[in-house]
Amino acid sequence: MRDAEDRSIAMAIHQALVSSVRLETFPKSTIDIFLTVVETDGIEGCVAAGSLAASTALADAGIEVLGLVMSCSAAIVNDEVWLDPTEEEARSSNGTLVLACMPALTSVTSVWQSGKMTPEQVFACMTACEERCSDIHAVVAQALLDRNKQSH
Repeated sequence: MRDAEDRSIAMAIHQALVSSVRLETFPKSTIDIFLTVVETDGIEGCVAAGSLAASTALADAGIEVLGLVMSCSAAIVNDEVWLDPTEEEARSSNGTLVLACMPALTSVTSVWQSGKMTPEQVFACMTACEERCSDIHAVVAQALLDRNKQSH
């Protein structure tokens, strides 16, 4: 990826995560997260997967968070909502949206939308992404609980 893409991905992931971390428990400290992207099929999926992976890593490392951040991308293709679009699907779509949220708190942490979408299409994408994020949250939370049980 180009440097400009790296920065925009980093900023989008930062925006998705910053409201979930209890920063007051780390005065005068910084938390650095490094993600290695081996292969990507579009910036939207990269931001969604990176946000999810980073949030899971923070929780697994014992960093206090208000909730796990889950993320999902969507595109409007032929007036339908497609989740996790490939780069080609995103390019041929009317618009794309990446939503990050904390399902346990029913809180949206960021929305990143590009292209031309009607308000109804944005709402449809957000609803579909929130539902998918809730599904992903159940799996990630259970995996973290299972890992915690194994280590004790």
